Amino acid sequence: MRRLKTKIMAIALAFAVGVSAPATFATNNTIVASAATIKLNKTKVSLTVGKTEQLKLSGTKKAVTWSSSKKTVATVSKTGKVTAKAAGTATITAKSNGKKYTCKVTVTAKKATANEKTYTLDTVTFKLPKDVTVESGTEGTLSMASVELKSCEDSSILISNINLEGEEMDYDLWKETIQETMEAQIELLKLLSEDENIVTDFSCKEVTTTIGKGLYTTYTINADAEVAGYVNIYDIFTNDHWVEVIYMNGDLGDTQCLQASFDMIMKTIAIVK
Repeated sequence: MRRLKTKIMAIALAFAVGVSAPATFATNNTIVASAATIKLNKTKVSLTVGKTEQLKLSGTKKAVTWSSSKKTVATVSKTGKVTAKAAGTATITAKSNGKKYTCKVTVTAKKATANEKTYTLDTVTFKLPKDVTVESGTEGTLSMASVELKSCEDSSILISNINLEGEEMDYDLWKETIQETMEAQIELLKLLSEDENIVTDFSCKEVTTTIGKGLYTTYTINADAEVAGYVNIYDIFTNDHWVEVIYMNGDLGDTQCLQASFDMIMKTIAIVK
């Protein structure tokens, strides 16, 4: 299994490099107009990550459309329900009859429990259980951190953050580059191992995370015609950075080994403010 872990790590490192109509009523035979006041029930909201708040636009019967200036921080539903996603600020806008009404939303991170610790890797932060071992470092535009657990000798998590500033790369070009690189690395792995079935069950789909859009890739590693491990990768394009989180599970006797740590990273990962 040690040889397997080295092989899986090699794969991972390769991937890493309105106004309404007025109401009228009669008083002493005189028609009096009463214009309704259109307003949001709240103009400022403070939430912690994961909490929600219901916004309402009163004084109009016209259709209302809702939008968020920063969906990675706070989202809003078609009915005005705001959900806090990550620490930061966002403006929620209600538009009706050609006019806009706004609410400033401030989101703060949840306080870490006694069994959690917060880590920073260049432009992102994330939480992990205190029982794991974390080693990190930075060289040039690349920052990396590895996560291991003593009871999971053949499993690990690798987090990388690559600064792409100055590369003139938008999301579509980045996604195309990631997909092409992944395909090339797998073909190279097959060539070097002389095994066409070393990688099976390959899946790559577009996803939206708390810090931006990206790709979620999974596949199985095989050795000597047997399953040797599983790989899960999140590649995210955010603020001119490429953030990658790789979970390599080679502990087949415990398929959940480090799974809780991987889930915690993806649930708590946020942009440094």
